[in-house]
Parts: sequence; structure tokens; C-alpha cells
Amino acid sequence: MNGGKDKFFIETPEQLEKIKLFYSHYKNDNYLSQAFQFCIFQKFIETPTDSKTYMRVLMSASGDVLGASLKYSKPQGTKQRSFQGMLEPYFFNEKSPCFLNCTGMFNYYSGGGNISFCQPRYSFEKQEMLEAHGIDPENPILPEDVLEVSQNITMKANKELGIMSGIDFIYNVKDQKWYYLEVQAFPAINEWAETKGIRKLNEPGIKGYVNY
Repeated sequence: MNGGKDKFFIETPEQLEKIKLFYSHYKNDNYLSQAFQFCIFQKFIETPTDSKTYMRVLMSASGDVLGASLKYSKPQGTKQRSFQGMLEPYFFNEKSPCFLNCTGMFNYYSGGGNISFCQPRYSFEKQEMLEAHGIDPENPILPEDVLEVSQNITMKANKELGIMSGIDFIYNVKDQKWYYLEVQAFPAINEWAETKGIRKLNEPGIKGYVNY
């Protein structure tokens, strides 16, 4: 949400109280109150590797799997992160009364890597990452529950909204299950096309591939 910005990892009741303080203090500010209305509190899911990961399933409107990949983050550098989102200047700023003193979250894929299930072979590191998620690197296929949920979503969706969609899942190491995250109406498909041997088009995005 919001391009991977405004994500905060909270662990204590005191941090939650600071968020409540923010809302009570700025509820009459149309700009900030509107930003706050889009806030979602979710239980943190721990993935099985040091890299944060999720699975992207590329589906057609007919319910066919066009491709799948495991996306992973690369280690963050030590460079200080600048304020970018609407809420970050208030929750990350030590001088703010709403300072959370929390760990900043990040966009999982921005600047990260991609392990396509269409690749003929994988490095040892990528094999280990696939195996940690219950995926056989010798025969990388979608788990049955992931496939079922993906097909249910695409077959029941309004197909006028798009010919392709990217459906994201995250693996919970605690119960070893995949959980649905969200649907991307405009998924990045260049990495899928490249593994299929399709040349990168001058016209970017889904429209270019559909025309092609």
C-alpha cells in the first residue's frame, strides 16, 4: 500500500498508544486524517529466510497460470532512510510527540530479486530459498491451496478489469502455510516474459504484451 511507504513494525502497547495519540491530535486535519483512514493493522508474518519473501502468481482472466515466482528482498544498506510517506515524518521523527521508536518496514520487492518457476536451473542459494518455502527446486510447482485460491479469485473477478493479474501470497514459517496478501491489477511481467524467451518490448506493461 502507498508504494511500500508508511509501514511500521509495532511491538508494544506504548507504540499503539502513540498511534492513537496521532489520530486524536490530527483528526481535524483533512490531509492526515484521510491518510490515517487507509491504515491497516495486521499480524506480522515471519518468513523462513533472512530475506523477506512473497510469491507472485501471474494469472490470466480464464484462470490459467501464466507464471509464478518467489520474490525476495536484498539486505538493506546502512544509509538512513528519508521520509517519503504521509505518516513517516510523524512516526519516525524523534522530535514528534508521536515518535514510535519502531523498526521501519519496507517494500518487499523494491530493489530485490526474483526466482521464476520457469527457470531451467537455480544457484545453490536460490535452491535453498525455494526449499525453505516448501518448493522443490527440481520441480517448482504451485502448492495446491495457492492454485485453488488464485483460480477462485480470477474466475470470479470482473474480467473487464484486466486480462492478467498478479496474486501475491506470503509463507508463514510458524505453521508452514501460504496466506493470500493481495491482487495486483497491473503486475510487473517483464521477468516472467524473459524466462519464457519473450523479448522485452518497447511498449511497457501489460498492454504491450497483449498487443504483441
